[in-house]
Amino acid sequence: VATAVVPIVVYNSIQGKVYSITVESEAAGFNAYSVTLKRGQTIAHLEKKLNMFEGHTLEGIFKDTECSERFDAAEKVKKNQVVYLKYSVNKYNITFDLDNTKYTVVDISNKSITGETVVEYGSKFKFKIVPKLGYTAADINVSWYNQSQSMQNGYYVIDIDREGDVDVKIGN
Repeated sequence: VATAVVPIVVYNSIQGKVYSITVESEAAGFNAYSVTLKRGQTIAHLEKKLNMFEGHTLEGIFKDTECSERFDAAEKVKKNQVVYLKYSVNKYNITFDLDNTKYTVVDISNKSITGETVVEYGSKFKFKIVPKLGYTAADINVSWYNQSQSMQNGYYVIDIDREGDVDVKIGN
């Protein structure tokens, strides 16, 4: 499981006894932002204020860079500190709906794909459709929705750049 570690820096504002929490990350596509917590609010309050990180699932809020010492949700924020978010990359199914008597789907390594395959958010999945004996490439109509698509060196390319599974329809 691929993970991204995201530091959240917590600063104590002397005026108003409010903590300004700056969320930073070196993870691609993650934009820094700030939230505030009143003195005495808990890590659970912090979790409710975190922005969604598209294509990722929050695994926890931690006290160390190795993400081995997890914060308790009831723990109060009461001092300047750094906390770390651990994310896992979401995985999605690509399902192929085709007539196996007419076509074969192969990936970039020429491995035959039957039914479905699993891909990670942020990746590109490349495949081509090989017509079986008696059929031609002109007989093939390919369509899908929910993800960006293109052609590259004879391969269809699905950019897994949005959340959700992909259904690929192949027919004539």
